[in-house]
Amino acid sequence: MQSGKRKRGAPTRQEALALFQELRPKYGVRQREIADATGLNQGAVSKILKGAFRTVEGRAYQVWKYARQRAEKSAYGLPSSIPGKADPRLAEKIAQVWDQTEEGANALLKLLDAADLIQKRRSSQG
Repeated sequence: MQSGKRKRGAPTRQEALALFQELRPKYGVRQREIADATGLNQGAVSKILKGAFRTVEGRAYQVWKYARQRAEKSAYGLPSSIPGKADPRLAEKIAQVWDQTEEGANALLKLLDAADLIQKRRSSQG
């Protein structure tokens, strides 16, 4: 990869570090879990989570990708107070179609808002 260019959808170093800082307190993810899921050793995961990488490539990208998936699953899962199970297909589909840009996020949110509005109109008519 050329200097100054990032993989499409790859975050900046600062964005990755921000997500890494949220992993444990917000999502309850442990280093061993990340190591097992990515195939990296726990020492490498520890260093990456502490910011011992220059760019989000290679091993750091693997950890970021896992962290992003965990964050998305948590964000789109149903709260425990709502009966039923979260459908993992939703988070997977959003991850597939979202291009990791603010514009893409706004477009997806508009679609979800429209779906919510349609559902509310149907329930008020019935």
